[in-house]
Amino acid sequence: MNLDHAATDAAALARRFLGKTALMQSVRPDNTDPIPLRQSPHSVGTIMLRFVGLLIAATVVMVLIWSR
Repeated sequence: MNLDHAATDAAALARRFLGKTALMQSVRPDNTDPIPLRQSPHSVGTIMLRFVGLLIAATVVMVLIWSR
């Protein structure tokens, strides 16, 4: 499959229905450095500790409800 041909067909179809003027222009950044990732506010250990704590609390509540 020729992708260049498909792209030109799509562009021709868009021009036919939208007119000859371009509705949007391609904007490229000044530098090509990757965007730095944000640091996670919580470490994996903190998340695991919270998960285990909530799991134990939910289990205790369910046992108390079931035992009545």
